[in-house]
Amino acid sequence: MSLALTPNEAAFTVGRDVDAVQRAVDSGVVEKRTRTIRGRERRVFGRSELRFFKVVAGVEDDLTKKGRRKLYEAILHPRGQKVSVGPFEVDIADVDRQIEDRLADLQRIRGVAATGPEGTVVLRGTSIPVHVVAALAEAGGLDVSADTSREAA
Repeated sequence: MSLALTPNEAAFTVGRDVDAVQRAVDSGVVEKRTRTIRGRERRVFGRSELRFFKVVAGVEDDLTKKGRRKLYEAILHPRGQKVSVGPFEVDIADVDRQIEDRLADLQRIRGVAATGPEGTVVLRGTSIPVHVVAALAEAGGLDVSADTSREAA
């Protein structure tokens, strides 16, 4: 089964803002793909899109739309472990390792999250919305670096 992440999942995986992910599609740089998820037509992103988002992070504004599109096309159809567009060279294997690490993090998160009442995402076994935990962590009111897994107990 091919990878199909929602915009939020893709943004998390590549460490980008979800708006940047959406803009890449809206601008025509990245191809639009959709799937029906829970009865709704949603944009989805695969490995090539994740690679592209990871690679252009930090240099996106320095590339023209045409340059970004060329890079995306090269990443869609890589020849070997490196992709080149002009003087720009990308080590696909390194980018894939970074993506795999974040996909593993995403799997762990999915393991502790569940859909609660009214479709809200909560910590599994509680009624605590995950957005509350995220807000606490962002504000510095929660130490998310501590290992709280059952194996650590």
